[in-house]
Amino acid sequence: MLPLTAATLLAEPETAAAAEPSATDNPAGGAGTPKSASEAQAFGLARESGQPVEIIDRRTETTETFAKPDGSLTQKQYALPVWTRHDGLWRKADDTVIRREDGTIGPTATFGITFSAGGDGPLVAMDQDGKKLALSWPGKLPAPVVGENTALYESVLPGVDLKLIAKVNGFAQHLIIKTPEAAANPALKTIKLGITTAGVTLDDTASDELLAKDGNGQVVFKAPKAKMWEQPAAEQTAPLAKATSQPRSVLLKEAPEPALPQQAPVGVDVTGNTLTLSPDPGLLASAKQFPLVIDPPFEGGKTGIWATVYSATPDDDYKWGDGWNSQDTPGDEPRVGYNGKGDTQAFFSMKMDGLHGANIRDASFGVVQTHSWGCDPAAAGPTELWASKSIEATTPTWNTRNNFWTYKLDERKFAHGNAEFCPGAEGADFYSPALIAYIQESANASANQVALGLRVPNSYLGNRNSFKRLRNNPVLEVDYNFAPEVLSSGAFEGSWGENVDGNKPVPCGGLIGNSGLVLTATMRDRDGGTTTPGFEVINAAGEYIPVTNLSTVPYGGTGTGTVLSENLPTGTYKWRALAKDEESSYSPWTNFCAFSSTRPDQRSASPSPRTTALPTVPPSPGSRRARRCVSSSRTRPPTSPASAGAWTARSPSPPHRAPAPEATGCPSPPARRKPSSRSSPSSTPKAP
Repeated sequence: MLPLTAATLLAEPETAAAAEPSATDNPAGGAGTPKSASEAQAFGLARESGQPVEIIDRRTETTETFAKPDGSLTQKQYALPVWTRHDGLWRKADDTVIRREDGTIGPTATFGITFSAGGDGPLVAMDQDGKKLALSWPGKLPAPVVGENTALYESVLPGVDLKLIAKVNGFAQHLIIKTPEAAANPALKTIKLGITTAGVTLDDTASDELLAKDGNGQVVFKAPKAKMWEQPAAEQTAPLAKATSQPRSVLLKEAPEPALPQQAPVGVDVTGNTLTLSPDPGLLASAKQFPLVIDPPFEGGKTGIWATVYSATPDDDYKWGDGWNSQDTPGDEPRVGYNGKGDTQAFFSMKMDGLHGANIRDASFGVVQTHSWGCDPAAAGPTELWASKSIEATTPTWNTRNNFWTYKLDERKFAHGNAEFCPGAEGADFYSPALIAYIQESANASANQVALGLRVPNSYLGNRNSFKRLRNNPVLEVDYNFAPEVLSSGAFEGSWGENVDGNKPVPCGGLIGNSGLVLTATMRDRDGGTTTPGFEVINAAGEYIPVTNLSTVPYGGTGTGTVLSENLPTGTYKWRALAKDEESSYSPWTNFCAFSSTRPDQRSASPSPRTTALPTVPPSPGSRRARRCVSSSRTRPPTSPASAGAWTARSPSPPHRAPAPEATGCPSPPARRKPSSRSSPSSTPKAP
C-alpha cells in the first residue's frame, strides 16, 4: 500500500494532459518514468519500473488510482476535490480567487465558478458540465476587494457587506451585518436573489435545503439549510505552560467563559426565478455579538460530506462546517475533543467509486492535524476511528450522534499544531484489520459511500488536552484487486484455433470420438493483467482427468487446455473452467458441462492420478505474490460456484487446498507496514 505521505513523491505538475502520456518520452525504469499513464500503459510501466503509476483514465475530481508493480491497484479517495478539468487538462484544485483575462473573477482551478466583477450581472454563476445555475443580487454591485479566496462587496446595504468565499467544491455567500443599526434595516426582513438556470431546476425541500437537479433527477448543485449566526472575533488560545522537559502538559487559565454566540435558521423559498431568504427576526433584533452572518453556501462538482457535532449547541448540525460560530475558528475544519466550551466529534462520508466487488487488501484513513491544545500525545489521549451509519441523507447533531456510531475500528494518539510550541500541520494514519474488513463489507455490498467518524473516548470528554482541528480533506487509501472473470467457455473436438474455420464445438450433452478435447476460456482481469485458465474434467467415477498445455493470455484473450484422447475412454464426463490472474486471485468456477466419449477401439481405463487442473503463474521477482505465502487465502481456488461466490481475499478459511505444485519456495509474509512518517512519533500502530 502507498503510504499517505507518498503523495508528495507521486505529485504531478500543476497541469496534466488529458491525452495519453507517451511511454517513449519517459523510458520505464529511468529517472523520467511517468508518474501517470493511460490504462493501457500504466500496468506495464509499473511492472517494468518497479514504481506505482497513476492511471490517468481513472482520475476524477476526488480520486487517484495507481497501478502497482505487482499488478494490484491503490485508490486514494479524498473527501473534497483535489483535481479539476480545465480546457481539456487536469489541474490541481485551487480556490485562490483571481482576476481573469475576460474581466471576471473566480477561483483559480475548480469546476466552473465565476464571481461578479461589479455591476448589474450575476453575483455568482456555476457551470458543471454545461449545467448552470446563477444567482443575482437585487441591485448594482460595487467592484469587489479580492482576498486569498474571497471577493468582498462592501456596503451592499448600509452597514452590510457581502462576501463570496471560494471553495474547491463550491462557494459560500456571507451577508455580513456589522452593527445593530444595520440589523434593523427593513431590507433584511427578506432578501430576494434572482435565479437563472440551464439544464437544472432549483427547488427547496421540506427541510429548507436547496437542490438543483437535472432532467434525470441527479443533484448537480446543492445547499444545506441556510443559517445565520453571531460571529465575534476569534479568541486567543490559552498558552501552554512553558517547561524545560518534554512532554509538556497544559495549564488552563482561570477565566470566565463568554456567552456562546447565538445562531438561528434562515427560511428559504424558491418561487419562479426568485430565491427568497428570510432571516430570523428574533436574532436580528436580539443579536449582541457582531458581525451577524447570513448564508447559504452552495456545493457542486463531485464531493463527499463531512460534518462536526458540538455539545455546546446540541441541536445544531454543521455540514461542511457551515454555520460554525464558535470563537474557535476557522469554521471549515473538522474538530475532535473539547474546545473549552463544548465537546466535538467529526463524521465523514467517503465515496467508494471503482471498488464495487473488489478484494480489499489493505486500507487506511489519513487526516492532517492543523491545531492542538497541547503537544503531548499521551496527555491528548486516543482519537478513535469508528464506523458510522450514512450521513448522506441526515446530518448528525450532538443530540443524535449516538444514532450514527456503530463500532470502533482503530485508535491513534497524536497532538500537533499548537502555534507556539509545536506549530505546523502533521498527518496521522488510521489502519487496522477492522478497517479493512469494514471497507471489504462495503465493497461487497456495492455501497456508493462509506461513513467514518472520529471521536475521543467518553473518559476524555471535557478534557481540553484532547482538542484538535483537522484539514477538511481526509483521504481513504485502499489497496485492492479484482478477481478475474470467465466471459465465456467452450469445448472443441480435436483442435481449436481462434477465428479459424473448421472448429468442431462439443456442446453440453455432446458426444466425441477419438480426437481428444480442447477446452477454452475467454477471460478478463479488471486490473489489466494477464490471466490463465484452469479446468476440471471429471469422469463418472469422480476421477480427475489430466488437462495440459494451459496458456496465459492478455486482457480479453482466450486461454486453452488440452485433454488427450487416450485419457477419454468410453464413458461420461463433465468439465468446468475458472480464471487466475497474476496476483493468484481466482474467478468462480463456471457451471459443469457434461459430454460423452465413444471409443470402441479402447477399453475403459482409469486416468493418471490428477487433481484439479489449475494454472501456475510464476510470481514476478519482488511482486506482492512473491512475498506472500501460497497458503494465503488469496491463492486458493474455490471448489464450487456456491463457495466461490462467498470466497474473497479476506476469507479466513478458504474451502480448498492450493495446488501442490505452487506450495514451495514461499517466504514468510512481510510485517505490517510502518506508520506514515507524517504521523506523531508517539502514534504506535496496533498489530494486525
